[in-house]
Order: sequence, then C-alpha cells, then structure tokens
Amino acid sequence: MSFEQFQAEVGATLLQVQQGLTAVQQTQQQQGQILAELQQRQMEQAAAAVQQPTDVQGDGMLFGGGQGGLPPQAPEVREQVPRTTLKNPDVFTGVREKAERWCTDMDDWFANAQTAPERQLGLAKSYLSPELKDWFDLVKLEDGIGFCDWPALKDTLLHRYRDKYVRRAVKK
Repeated sequence: MSFEQFQAEVGATLLQVQQGLTAVQQTQQQQGQILAELQQRQMEQAAAAVQQPTDVQGDGMLFGGGQGGLPPQAPEVREQVPRTTLKNPDVFTGVREKAERWCTDMDDWFANAQTAPERQLGLAKSYLSPELKDWFDLVKLEDGIGFCDWPALKDTLLHRYRDKYVRRAVKK
C-alpha cells in the first residue's frame, strides 16, 4: 500500500469518525429537547393536579392529584373500602372567627386524604386567600426560610388570628 493510499484511508476513516460524532451530538441535543419537554409537561401536570382533584377511576373518588393523594388500590382492596369523596377545604380569608375552624378542617382533611407531612404546607398555602398567600411569601422573603411545615404555619395563623378573648384566657 502506498503512502497516498494510506493517507486516503486515514482521511476517510477520520471523516467517518467525525460524521459519527456529529450524529451522536445531534442525538444528544434531540434527547435534551425531549427531556426538557417532558419536564415541562410534568410541571404543568403537577400544577394542574394541585388545582383540581383527579378522579382517575371515574367513580367519584379522589385519587392522586393535588388532594393529598389516596393511592390507587387493587380492585379487591377497593371493594372493601367505602366510597367517599373528600370535600375540599374552604379558602381561609383571614376572618378571625374562622381561623381555628379552618386549621382544624385542614388537619382533618390532611388525615383523611392521607397527605404526607412534606406536602401539607404547600397544600395549605393553596387554600389561603390571595392576600394571605402574599403574606406567606413575604414571610419567606423576610427571614429567608419561611415556614418549615404545616404545624408552623398553623401555629402562626392561630396566634395571629385567634380571638382576643381566647388569647386572654390562655394567658391567665
């Protein structure tokens, strides 16, 4: 084999390697775009799930979604469980007389929906009025931490909105 033939073969091989690398890079870019689209869809679905309960079985029961998530169950287990629909809690608007009732309703709702503790704070925030959501976010900005969990938010709300006569009785 002559030197020129060797050079031509090496050049052809290098061209094939370069084309292969270009194809791999294009595939990686396409995969990155697909992954970004999937992540965007998941975020949109998660946001929608927090807004609305999901009735995946079409039987009036709330499973998954943003309502605390009763997990789907096998048919034999589902037959043994009474069919119940959880009523969404009311939005808390800051009315002093309703603070304690709202907190109790949220506790009951979390328990009945079997909501994981790490999800309770976010769900509770979604049932605050727009003004109280702004206050919630302001607390986070002021101290850089915000509320660590639902019990911390509940304690703050009860202290802030508890009836003044109840506060006086507690202090005595």
